[in-house]
Amino acid sequence: MSALRLKPTQKIVQAYYAELEHLTQLSLFSEGNVSTAFFKLLCYCAQQFGLTMVEEYRYKLNNHSIRLDGALVDSFKLVHGVWEAKDSADKLDVEIKKKFQAGYPKQNILFQAPERAIIWQNGQQVLDADLTKPAALIEALSICKKITCEFVSAICFEVGHNSRLALVHFIQLGRNAQCAPGGV
Repeated sequence: MSALRLKPTQKIVQAYYAELEHLTQLSLFSEGNVSTAFFKLLCYCAQQFGLTMVEEYRYKLNNHSIRLDGALVDSFKLVHGVWEAKDSADKLDVEIKKKFQAGYPKQNILFQAPERAIIWQNGQQVLDADLTKPAALIEALSICKKITCEFVSAICFEVGHNSRLALVHFIQLGRNAQCAPGGV
């Protein structure tokens, strides 16, 4: 898969920082206020890979569902990654623990506050970035587009009888990664 085409000097990145600055000047710090700017960036990045960023996505777990702030989906409605937004007042590490206790996936998930992003892939934290620095913002968005074998396995499990269709789709997208035992 090709690399994310995004630079700190691009208009979309500059607009993100300008929107956050404007919201700060208005003393609008809530998650609902600040998450919109980041969502626009995620949408821009998703389009480069033929994916769609969906807000307020319902994610089904065993006996219940959770509402994700966003999910990266393809044309088959398969989830490639999820996004959980927080505001600056939240302690991101504490919020992450709460979300994992509630059953949130640990595969390809981005936890984001205006000044920080933490990314988990394949059950491990892979990035803790200072989003006040444009280069770190680009790095976080670049990592988000990657997918892991564990996440592919979880998707195939969820779609059950359509797992072959899901696998064929990933191969077509050029994501035929080598999976560890227990993978697809």
